[in-house]
Formats: sequence, structure tokens, C-alpha cells
Amino acid sequence: MGGGRLRFPRRTDPGAALDGGALVPFGGHKGSGLSVLIEALSAALSTASFAMDTVDIWNDPGSRMNTGHLLIALDVSAFGDASAVQKKVARLQESVRSSNAGSPVHAPGDLEHASLQQNIESVALAQSTVLQLSELPVDESLPFPTPIEEGTP
Repeated sequence: MGGGRLRFPRRTDPGAALDGGALVPFGGHKGSGLSVLIEALSAALSTASFAMDTVDIWNDPGSRMNTGHLLIALDVSAFGDASAVQKKVARLQESVRSSNAGSPVHAPGDLEHASLQQNIESVALAQSTVLQLSELPVDESLPFPTPIEEGTP
């Protein structure tokens, strides 16, 4: 082994990450850089531990995992015309969706939007939940919701 370089075998078993390994970030060196940046901001701004310093709560259930999360909110109008930004992002989303003609590809938020549309007027509940709700005391002026039959829009 010369030159100070190491060669690591490519692993395709995701379970290896749970056995002391790690997931390789997407995007090569740029993806790795983004991963380190997000890790730095998530831990430093929230005073949480870095991922390498967290304790696995499955191995030590009494431990404090101390993970951090990062949410970024941007005022897109600070970068220019907000509608132009929205149109550009919509174009990117459509490009992602049409990237594989053989099977559906979802852009971020697609599945959540579909779920919202599906549940906008109704929500599926287990029969046991319906029974528990029907036993709750309710205002007599409010009728108990009626089930929607399968196939009814």
C-alpha cells in the first residue's frame, strides 16, 4: 500500500451500516461535502451531538440520543421574483417526475400531497378506533360521522 491511499471495498448491504458501518453519501465528493455541512449545522446550531457521538438508544435504552435537526426557511423573494423561482422549481420537479418513463418517479412532496388530497374530506380509521370514538360522550346536536363505503368518492 503506497502513497497513503486506502482502497475500501464497495458494500451494497444496507444492514452493514447497523453493524458499525456507515452509509456513503450520494454525489461523490460534492455529496460528501453537503453531508458534512448539514451535519455541522444540525449539531452546532442545536447544541446536539454529531452523529459519530450519539449513543444508539437500541443498545442503551436509558441513554439520551441527543440528535439535532436542521430546518431552513428561505424568503425566496430576497433572491428575486418569487413567481420566477416557483416556475423554475416546478420545471425541475417535472424533470424529476419524467426521468424514468418505465416507472413513476416522485419529486419531494408528491406522496404527501397525494395523501392530503386523498384525505381532504375523509380519513381511513381502523374499526377499533371508530368504536372507541363512538363511545365518547358527544354534543347531542352533532351527528356521529357515517362511514364511507369503499369506492365512493
